[in-house]
Amino acid sequence: MKVALGLALAVGLTTLAGAQAQHAISPAELMSMTNLSDPQLSPNGGMVAYVRDVPSGKCAGQNSQIWLVPSDGSVAPRAFILGGSSNTSPEWAPDGRTIAFLSNRELPPLSLSFRFRVAGSESGQDLASETESTRSRSCRQPQPSQIWTISIQGGDALPLTAIAGGVSGFRWSPDGKQIAFVRNDRPDAKTTAARHAGNDQTVEDEHYLFSRLWIFDLETHSAHLLTKEAGSIYSFAWSPDGSQILARTSPTTHYNDRWYISKLALIDVHTGAEKMLVAHAGGGPVSWSPDGHTILYSMRLPHGIAELPAVRDLATGATRMIGANYPATIGDLHWEPNGQELLGMAIQGSSNVFLKVNAKTGAITPVSGAAGGEEFSLSKDGRKVAFVCATPSDPGDICVAANGREQVLTKANPQVKQWLLPNTRQIQWKSTLDGTRIYGVLLLPPGYRTGQRYPTVVWVHGGPEEAYVTDFHGSWYDWMVMLASHGYVVLLPNPRGSDGQGPAFADANYQKWGDGDFQDIMDGVTQLEKQGIADPARLGIGGWSYGGYMTAWTITHTDRFKVAMMGAGISDLVSAATTSDIAPSYWSNYWGQIVGAEDLLYRHSPERYLANCHTPVLIVVGGADARVTAAQSYEFYHGLQDLGRHPVMVVYPREHHIFQERPHRIDSLTRMLNWYESHLRP
Repeated sequence: MKVALGLALAVGLTTLAGAQAQHAISPAELMSMTNLSDPQLSPNGGMVAYVRDVPSGKCAGQNSQIWLVPSDGSVAPRAFILGGSSNTSPEWAPDGRTIAFLSNRELPPLSLSFRFRVAGSESGQDLASETESTRSRSCRQPQPSQIWTISIQGGDALPLTAIAGGVSGFRWSPDGKQIAFVRNDRPDAKTTAARHAGNDQTVEDEHYLFSRLWIFDLETHSAHLLTKEAGSIYSFAWSPDGSQILARTSPTTHYNDRWYISKLALIDVHTGAEKMLVAHAGGGPVSWSPDGHTILYSMRLPHGIAELPAVRDLATGATRMIGANYPATIGDLHWEPNGQELLGMAIQGSSNVFLKVNAKTGAITPVSGAAGGEEFSLSKDGRKVAFVCATPSDPGDICVAANGREQVLTKANPQVKQWLLPNTRQIQWKSTLDGTRIYGVLLLPPGYRTGQRYPTVVWVHGGPEEAYVTDFHGSWYDWMVMLASHGYVVLLPNPRGSDGQGPAFADANYQKWGDGDFQDIMDGVTQLEKQGIADPARLGIGGWSYGGYMTAWTITHTDRFKVAMMGAGISDLVSAATTSDIAPSYWSNYWGQIVGAEDLLYRHSPERYLANCHTPVLIVVGGADARVTAAQSYEFYHGLQDLGRHPVMVVYPREHHIFQERPHRIDSLTRMLNWYESHLRP
């Protein structure tokens, strides 16, 4: 999700005169956009380091460089860190003279100029196991990255680590003398030899390869293992005095546990001793107040669907949740230098907003004149904010807000000016089920004329705890700007269960998938028909993940739509709840204990109502999807075949829930676009 600001980036109807020099967006063009991310302000606020990814080759997100731009825009952005295919995670040293980053570039041989050693024989029995060169690589498992540094004055980047398996994340210590980093365990030499001999069977819930915390000393060029007990580290932060690390840990390496079964612990930097603070934490990041007296983390609400930020006084244990009754979904929060306030970003309705939070009272105040998304950083004095800003006509650039003024510092995708772009509106309607206000985003095709009806596609987001906002809808997962550019009206609804209206709204489809959310979406379509925008004879629907479920549910409960696209959708909730990589917690959060709830789950499964489906449907899924397995798509596909219907199904090998291979992304978008074109054009 990108940030949408009230900047001078005009959003309006595409004029017919302008359209003559423009063209509809192609899938290859959409997948060739430059993506900017991870803006990091230098401590003094003078510079912004950020990641710039230009699609190239087979894999998405593996041609990344780190660029620099002055925060006042006085000099054009410039490439600063190149080499290798992946340079990410820029982090300024506390003194602002150096940037550390992760890179998969080739390491030089160890020498007097490059020293690295692992201290302590107990620091990892897996360091001499399988070599990097013998491991197969894919888009999902690229070459491991190491920590590198470079002087802000330029020159050659220097490696800090050369540890087997690489580094997945790191943080500077407050004094800049150490770096804490996370490394994933690897199979030891004995296990590796057994695998090479063909004994590669696994026993579930045994021999976890944990993500452990290590400490690197910049003076001695040595690293030692800090967390030796069972458990994986997923978020951590140094205390302001550098004596402790606050960490969110999970007991296994299962993806389910990473997000749904976490605890908070304080780890002594010198001894590695752990003190548990919170037995049940949410899946969000952690941080310390500047004075070290208070911590910020997240807490899950009773059902486990929504979570809220929380502050905890370390001396008293007093804890306050933030935003329990606020009509928005609060994202990441950063401490202000005074330690009394936090700056955060949130989704409210179908808009991104900046918020200020009083850490002691929990009071929330919108920040006027600015809106936000998920990625931002603060200067040390708190006077500048750097973030990724996007509008409906701009995919995302680096922006800085200071002294009540916002400035766009980059122009990453100038080619967008040659594209036919939709007019984007925030809309709302009331559900006929119970009067609940529903928000959404409406894309009107270029050259839209009031009173003329258009082919209309409803695209349902995943989650279901996600939300659409008024930014640039131009990614592989959310490609609706392309569909609109080809002459379609697109409705992007945020039905109950979505983000944007507080935790109670996110919880509103507990044990009710396909009930209120379905009616909310249908009411949005009805409103567009009454307004003379949507053509009732040319309606389509589609979506990915939960959006795929809602597509399957919709076409088994109404013949209103003439065409559908079910992407990685769920057809049978009973089997999905026990075969997903987010089982059992995700599913029990929405449905209660799974065992014993089979009848309830099946009542809400599209598969049960297959005989009612008469809508032509394209089914798209990744062959390696562990979130919603391909079996869910096959159940729907074969069931329709048994009824004499004629669905079309495309399976992409190696792809997981979100496709990574660029040829697959382009092909799948092309098929989906053509599917709507072939059924909704007169």
